[in-house]
Amino acid sequence: MSDGGRPIDATHFPNGIPASEPDLARTVELYKLMVASSESLVARRQGVNTFFLTITARSSRLPA
Repeated sequence: MSDGGRPIDATHFPNGIPASEPDLARTVELYKLMVASSESLVARRQGVNTFFLTITARSSRLPA
């Protein structure tokens, strides 16, 4: 696999794949943070979509 001619490892790890235990632990923590941020963004979007869907559904029932 490659991304625009660059190997995936070079794209994800521009400074090289973490070799030491502290570097690997830091990389895993950053990954966890990224996943948590993504999940919270999805939850926030779902909440907003539900809100606007509810408003739209209720406004269609109002008398003209």
